Amino acid sequence: MAEPVLQGNLSGRNAIYRLVDGAGASGIDADGRGGVPTDDSVGLDLAAVSAGFPFEDSAVVRLWKRGGTGVSLQGPKLVGYGGGRPAGGPAAWGPVGTGADAARGKLNGAAAIGTVSGYDVLLYQEIGGLWFLDRVALVLGTIDGSDVDVVADLILRRRG
Repeated sequence: MAEPVLQGNLSGRNAIYRLVDGAGASGIDADGRGGVPTDDSVGLDLAAVSAGFPFEDSAVVRLWKRGGTGVSLQGPKLVGYGGGRPAGGPAAWGPVGTGADAARGKLNGAAAIGTVSGYDVLLYQEIGGLWFLDRVALVLGTIDGSDVDVVADLILRRRG
């Protein structure tokens, strides 16, 4: 997975980071190994971002399509890395959000995310708990459809 890229600049109210740029029908794993990453250097480095852009504890994940017909995402999951924060916690990856067992951290309540006629945006979903994480990544899983081109952004809001 490529390093997330800032879209625009940090001078405004929001900062948009591209977590996934152009995933096709095979989907994408956060570290290319399937499922939860094992490498603590993948995803967006929230600690580095906060040094130049102090952000709110919550953000919005935006999934959208640049192309494709019949696009449907099966179980995309947001995962976060806590490098031992808060004190005494494990330095490990885990799902961000709620849900039961295997569904924990999956967007859209673990339901499939399909195309809504007339819209290119597949989903906007607010997520929280970012202040306790060092990194965040998105595992897209399986993507159905033809000529698929899916993008995922994390939209951070400036604190204050």
